[in-house]
Amino acid sequence: MKYAQWFWKNHLKVHFKIEEETVFPILGKEHDLIKKALSEHRKIKRLMEGTDNIEVRLNSIEEQLEQHIRFEERILFQEVQSIATETELKHVKEAHSEENFVDNLNDPFWEK
Repeated sequence: MKYAQWFWKNHLKVHFKIEEETVFPILGKEHDLIKKALSEHRKIKRLMEGTDNIEVRLNSIEEQLEQHIRFEERILFQEVQSIATETELKHVKEAHSEENFVDNLNDPFWEK
């Protein structure tokens, strides 16, 4: 759970912010797909920042992230690409290219 929370704080939270500021406005906040994506972002945030049963939360995080990623890849981003201008797509690409993944190797829990 420590790693999941580290990942949330250092990568996923930032990733969600970039999506919400660059991708979602293309469809608009009243679009049903955007409402769904924002709802999923809130669910994942609650799971990451919660304090209840860790095992249940980790299982829920796994399920929610998998569903969310599939939704974005298969539905949301396809819709965005179908209506976005070249300028909007360029802006999205630039915003996402600034993300540099650096893993947390201080506690290699997977080796234990």
